[in-house]
Amino acid sequence: ILALSFVTQTLLFDYYNDKSKSLSESFNAQAMVDKGSELKEIKYFVSTLTLDSVFKTKYQELNIGLAAQKIAIGKTIQISNLDTNKQIKVDMCNELIQESYNVKTFEDYMKFIEIVNHQYVGDKVIINQIQKIEKRKDVFRWLFWTLYLIGTMFLIGSTIKEKKN
Repeated sequence: ILALSFVTQTLLFDYYNDKSKSLSESFNAQAMVDKGSELKEIKYFVSTLTLDSVFKTKYQELNIGLAAQKIAIGKTIQISNLDTNKQIKVDMCNELIQESYNVKTFEDYMKFIEIVNHQYVGDKVIINQIQKIEKRKDVFRWLFWTLYLIGTMFLIGSTIKEKKN
């Protein structure tokens, strides 16, 4: 029973504990990447080059494209931590990155944002997955402690019985 308790703690509880930390870290990493995308979006709008400049258009196109790519990278961080088939995750990430390469104008950017919000992992999905993992952690924590206490009681009981004999 004590060995089963130990296995429960080291394999199951620790696995879900690491999975929970990984999801939380991916959520935070995606938030940081989103900040970078917002900076690129700002650069798109505050270009100080002259209005008729070809360079201004290229500069804006570059920045709005980079903003989309940063959003795609942030979402791939979340996608890579989903509890799903590896090939599905790879396909989703590749599709998302390819979509980001098509962004050249602000209208393209807004369409890309809409696609990302409707077709890919949202914050609610990640939060639900974190909550699901936390519940599993709680179950295995209680299982570990229950088995540990039962095993300890058996050990104490057998020690007392052995001393009586």
